[in-house]
Amino acid sequence: MVLVVLIGWRFLIFPPLLVITYEMIRAPKTCPWAVRPLHLIVAMTIGAAGGWTFHVTVPLVSVEVSWHEPIRALLSVAWGVVVLVALNIHIPPVLAASLLPAVMDEVTWRYPVAVLISTTLLVLCFLLNQVIVAWIQPILDRYEARKQDEKKEKDKYTSDSDEEF
Repeated sequence: MVLVVLIGWRFLIFPPLLVITYEMIRAPKTCPWAVRPLHLIVAMTIGAAGGWTFHVTVPLVSVEVSWHEPIRALLSVAWGVVVLVALNIHIPPVLAASLLPAVMDEVTWRYPVAVLISTTLLVLCFLLNQVIVAWIQPILDRYEARKQDEKKEKDKYTSDSDEEF
């Protein structure tokens, strides 16, 4: 959020990024894009760049003014599908990232760059989190095992003292 305020690029935080983040945190071992994070960066960036390209070029070639918006949206979603099939990955937010320029009022070259930056930052934070969890998990496991041993020991003494009476 601080980065958005500092450089003024409001699309560093875009709606599909929230979906991506939630899924990566919820199921890091089974989430398709958490398993292949570099593919996530590539797919999101190429999808956003294609959506922006159609946003810029379709109004120039469309004869009828009222038809350029649906054509732009259709081409953007089709582009997102092509990206997903080409990379052989299941990342539905790519479709949203490619469609967003078709429904926004003002889209500049900054949109695909913002998608690249924010997705890269997300992946770096996710990978750092995975390293920290991998480092801390054995410590937590040992602590839990020690607590279980102490509880068993306490239960053993409690049950022994009950039998005496």
